[in-house]
Amino acid sequence: MAWLPRLKAGNGEAPAPASHRSLALRPLLAGLDLETPHTALDLGPPVGRNLELLSGLGCRIRITDMYRSLSGESLESREPEACASLFARLLPHEPGDSFDVVFLWNLLDYLRPHEITSLMARVAGACRPRARVFAMVSTRHQIPAMPLRYQIEDLDTLSWTGPEEPQRPCPRRTQPELCRLMPGFKVKSSFILRHGVQEYLFERLRDQ
Repeated sequence: MAWLPRLKAGNGEAPAPASHRSLALRPLLAGLDLETPHTALDLGPPVGRNLELLSGLGCRIRITDMYRSLSGESLESREPEACASLFARLLPHEPGDSFDVVFLWNLLDYLRPHEITSLMARVAGACRPRARVFAMVSTRHQIPAMPLRYQIEDLDTLSWTGPEEPQRPCPRRTQPELCRLMPGFKVKSSFILRHGVQEYLFERLRDQ
């Protein structure tokens, strides 16, 4: 896995994106056996570098930009009684869906509690037992008004781009709260990073 290259900076045409050292990324990606085909679900926007890297690991990738998909929905469709139908429409199960890896990025910071539960119930139905879910939640009081765009630079580094202003209050979700909202998953590991982010690896429960 050491062959994964770090992207080089451009020719001074744009500032380098911000980045951080990830502690959850290496155990997530190192668990993918190059000899075995895998499937990955990315619930963020399409990022060419991520597609290239995951394809190189033998992953078939499905991308659904969930935040932007939800932004186009009515408030009524996002109410608790309608959420299951909403996510069934936005994330239909396709023949052969059996995900080994799911990337939530920082989506959980931008969903209401009942939306998290409905979404993760939908995701769980398309995951293999012991599938891994990568997520980040902010521990800060404020977060950007919209999710940032994350790019995997190498096994230990994530970079991000996007406007950090304006900002909105952060829900500051705790681990016990996330476990309640995601009953089909358990926390495999979590890491509190210095810059106000907590990384999680969740694992799909076998008996769900």
